[in-house]
Amino acid sequence: MKQKVTVFVNGWHMHTESEIEKLAAEYMEEGRTAFFSKELNKAATLTQNAIDIYRMEKNYEQYAFAQNMMGVIYVSLGNESAAMDCYLEVLECSKRHGITSVLALAYNNIGSRYQELRQHQKAIGYFERSADELEKVTDTENENFQIRYLITHMNLMKSYGELDRLDDARKELLKLEKCSQGIVNEMYRYSYLTLKSRLYWNIGEKEYVYEHLDELIKGGIDDSNAADYIEDVSDLCGLLKDMQEFDKWKRVILAFEQHAKKQNSIYYEMILNEMWLDYYKELGDNEQYVKLCIHYVDVAQQQKKADNEERACAIDLKIELQEKEEQRRHAEVRSNQDALTGLGNRYMLEKDAVDVIEHAIKTGEKIAVGVLDIDCFKQHNDTYGHIQGDRCLRHVADVLKNAVEKRGKAYRFGGDEFVLLIQNGEENTITSIAETIKKELQQLHIEDKDSGRQAAVTISQGYASFLPSRQESRNSLIEHADKALYEVKENGRDGFRIIVE
Repeated sequence: MKQKVTVFVNGWHMHTESEIEKLAAEYMEEGRTAFFSKELNKAATLTQNAIDIYRMEKNYEQYAFAQNMMGVIYVSLGNESAAMDCYLEVLECSKRHGITSVLALAYNNIGSRYQELRQHQKAIGYFERSADELEKVTDTENENFQIRYLITHMNLMKSYGELDRLDDARKELLKLEKCSQGIVNEMYRYSYLTLKSRLYWNIGEKEYVYEHLDELIKGGIDDSNAADYIEDVSDLCGLLKDMQEFDKWKRVILAFEQHAKKQNSIYYEMILNEMWLDYYKELGDNEQYVKLCIHYVDVAQQQKKADNEERACAIDLKIELQEKEEQRRHAEVRSNQDALTGLGNRYMLEKDAVDVIEHAIKTGEKIAVGVLDIDCFKQHNDTYGHIQGDRCLRHVADVLKNAVEKRGKAYRFGGDEFVLLIQNGEENTITSIAETIKKELQQLHIEDKDSGRQAAVTISQGYASFLPSRQESRNSLIEHADKALYEVKENGRDGFRIIVE
């Protein structure tokens, strides 16, 4: 039985600060359209495109919303395992980055999986977590909040009712009565009425149910286009069974039968068969019940075959998405990496600088920026040729990478110029790194006797130690160390200078 889950809510603040994020938003919208058109593979591919972009741009809020959407798609594909992977990733991402707006979605959707398996106690645990997150929201007039609130507490009311915890179910109903009636009427009017009627019948307020019985029957017959039609009809049949309203119960099943025939689906035929089995068993018609049991075995075998085909499709899709993710990772590495040296490039430096600055501001710790270039490299290149020049750049890059390992990162800024970002900006740390670079380069002894004044390749190093401001950029970070590098060059090269600000 399909449970109510939140599929398409985007969050209270949409962050599309770049053109590429606008593209991601378009992928999400197209993915939702494909999902509601039952084009599930297309929906998954489009949503995965959005996930890739949001992760690359470090827009973790929208990344989490996209992962939630992917989980819902996997549920529809019959891949529970992949769906749970997505929901758990939403939880991990939300907690890691302090994103509260999406936690309620993930908790509610995990609870819905347990509810469908009739594990109502476990389901309630997750629905209650969703409700706790919603209690923290201040903008309660927001429509997105009201939808989440409505769905969460309807699910709680349903599971409490299934466990005969009627007092708790009634408390949830009281909370729902405070919801915006516009949201109820527009999206979940019939689901809400059905759940409310079942509860009222169970707590003895039967007049309300009889008062709305014609409306309930009409909805069960006419509302076949509703998103939760199967669940609503199942709840209505349960109510009519409790009421022993056999004629009305039969009318609803017959209406569902017409809808099921149009779907041409084994899944719908299975549900229909289960409805008739329940009806004839309760009616005491053993002859019809036995006939349906025999038919049920045949339908179940067909359902198993269809399930296997769906699982195979889901596996194919997961493999396809995994291969796509590997291609994306390789492409991202290539786009962030200098092809010659393997160090980070300018683009990677730009992205890493944001994280380093943010960390320094949060912790109050200084950072260090180093600007280094190979002494007289043009002459070396002219003397020994470009192949040897490239080899020299790779050797220097390896020295820099090893020297800052676990303390920072090295980048090729262009030509023979390199940049170091060091998180611990204390002078003793910088001195240790600078001396290691000089010593290891001396030990390599890259021949340079015919290109200038030195017998082997050397490097000039300028460093600045400081606490960055939020206004810093890649270029402004480098400017801090440029003065130190200039002083080294003015004093004969092959050395280092540290400016502590």
